[in-house]
Amino acid sequence: FYGPIVKIEYSPNVAKSIGMVAGGTGITPMYQVIRTILHNPCDETKIKLVYANKHYGDIILVNELTKLEKDYPDQLEILFVVEDLPESKQSNAYASGRISSELLKHFLPEPNSERGLLFVCGPDGMMEHLCGKGNTDGSRHSADGATKPKLGGILKHLGYQDRLVIRF
Repeated sequence: FYGPIVKIEYSPNVAKSIGMVAGGTGITPMYQVIRTILHNPCDETKIKLVYANKHYGDIILVNELTKLEKDYPDQLEILFVVEDLPESKQSNAYASGRISSELLKHFLPEPNSERGLLFVCGPDGMMEHLCGKGNTDGSRHSADGATKPKLGGILKHLGYQDRLVIRF
């Protein structure tokens, strides 16, 4: 399939697990990947998604994602992170606050897990927090042809390798 910005050559079971971190509308390419994996009965890839928003009402695709998690409990696990989470919505499926290294460490697959990948997509501020300064457009090169900046931010601090982190 093709993402909105980059071409991802995906084949079933290419990864044993995929961690995903999305912010706001950054969920759209993740949703495309999730549906592709889950709707293929031959694909056993496990997915862990951290989906962050400022307000509970900002969460798009919440019903669709919750249904997929319910329909595929052995393959999909979602943690909604909401900066301004109403008390009435607090549960195991929701975390209040912002994405932190501690939250990612406890929820995402291990950084060096066998055949693991990590997809990241969201606003520039979130991308810099997670991946460090530099391109966030998913290309392997910047506009001037130079090599894309190396992975930084909290993902590097947690031990994720640049080659296993796909930035949209």
